[in-house]
Amino acid sequence: MDVSDKEQIFGIDETNVTFNSKFNGKSKSRCSKCCQCLVMLLAVFIALLCVAAVVVFGVLYYRLVITESVGDLAERVAELEAQLNKTQSMLISSVEAQMSSAAKLDAQINKTQSMLSSVQEQMSTTVPTVIQEQIDETRADFVQGMSDISDRVSTSQRATYVRWGSGSCPDVNGTTLVYSGYTGGNWFGNQGGASNHLCMPTDPEYTLPFEAGIQGASNINGAEYESVFLGTANRNAVCAVCSVSTRAEVIMIPAKTSCPADWTNEYIGYIMSERTTNYRTMYICVDTSMGFVPNSFDHMDSTDLWNTEANCASLPCPPYNDEQELGCVVCSK
Repeated sequence: MDVSDKEQIFGIDETNVTFNSKFNGKSKSRCSKCCQCLVMLLAVFIALLCVAAVVVFGVLYYRLVITESVGDLAERVAELEAQLNKTQSMLISSVEAQMSSAAKLDAQINKTQSMLSSVQEQMSTTVPTVIQEQIDETRADFVQGMSDISDRVSTSQRATYVRWGSGSCPDVNGTTLVYSGYTGGNWFGNQGGASNHLCMPTDPEYTLPFEAGIQGASNINGAEYESVFLGTANRNAVCAVCSVSTRAEVIMIPAKTSCPADWTNEYIGYIMSERTTNYRTMYICVDTSMGFVPNSFDHMDSTDLWNTEANCASLPCPPYNDEQELGCVVCSK
């Protein structure tokens, strides 16, 4: 059967079949390329979406973290400023209350400065420039305030003491005379009254209301030396009140004539008090010069100053000696 017969029997045009086959092949090829383009466009679009999401997330995270960090740091700075203000208030209050020791103040200053330096070092890598400048300014103000307080402490801390047995103050750096006077106290035969000695000024002032006449309820008498071996028996003792501007502490050390290391020797003397058969008084350190009021030789109604000795019945001997008068020293630091 030839071709023409096939065409007649089946009604097939071979030319048409060949053309359609070519046409269908080209259509399939073009569709495949379109799909690939769509896939590529979709992939690019998804990639752009991912990049945009990452950028948006990064920006939001950066703003959230930085804002929170700045807020926390600002809060810490505010707390630090409050603490600095509180510390300054405490220091000023302590100075006005006449602190007994400047060492505590120095320790507090050093501790606060150390804490401030530590916080600044921790935040130096993350704190924004504005907050850093604020911290620097706060720290400068704090350091200046501490310097002012230290100056106030150095000028407000002074020590005073009475130099018994001398009408002047020792020639020691920073020690000056406040006033000189007469040593006074209670009469040795009085059962009542005070037991301490007073340095009575040479120029008393009577400016308060008074009751005329001698009341006799309580009185102050002059003090007389009773040191026969020193040649001052029955002579009235003088005194001086001294101020120390460069040292804040003064102590009297009995049975010593030298001061500990780093302490300044103000004066040395003898420990004196009323004798044991009379009514008691306080122990005082009387200067070795034993200055006295001119023309005072007679034994009058007075408070007496006797040398003291150790009692070996209760104090260890040696090192103490019950046959020698005890000395003393007044020291400042």
